[in-house]
Amino acid sequence: MKIASTLHTVSLVVAVTLSAGCAQVSYRYYQGSPKPREELAILHTSMEDPACIRSIDGRPFSYAKILARVNIDSPFIIELPPGTHNIVVFFSTYSSLHTYLVSTNDLTLLTELKAGHDYHFTAEITYTDVAGRTQRVWHPAIVDEEKPAQ
Repeated sequence: MKIASTLHTVSLVVAVTLSAGCAQVSYRYYQGSPKPREELAILHTSMEDPACIRSIDGRPFSYAKILARVNIDSPFIIELPPGTHNIVVFFSTYSSLHTYLVSTNDLTLLTELKAGHDYHFTAEITYTDVAGRTQRVWHPAIVDEEKPAQ
């Protein structure tokens, strides 16, 4: 896949904002100077969430950069311009049996994000019995917090 040359020049800017005594890390995934929140789509996630982002619009996403700046249980936000985004995700967590679980295949979420909206990136795990064996199936989702649950 060919990545537009402008993506190579986009710098990942990390900003730590202090509000109500707690730090929130935000990553800016666009070029230029900071934009007002109402002009951006805000994607909320956390290091604790088993749904993990591999890349956004062809650019690798680095949890290592986040972990260097926040505790593992700290939430963070990703600031994106509104529009259609190609987000490649995978599943990674520890089970209650102290076993590391990770998805064998990445999934691609092609999603339309609107300016002024907050989104939550998450995953749900379901268990299905197939021929006497339990299979875990994960379902990643980007949920618009502005819309009521249906």
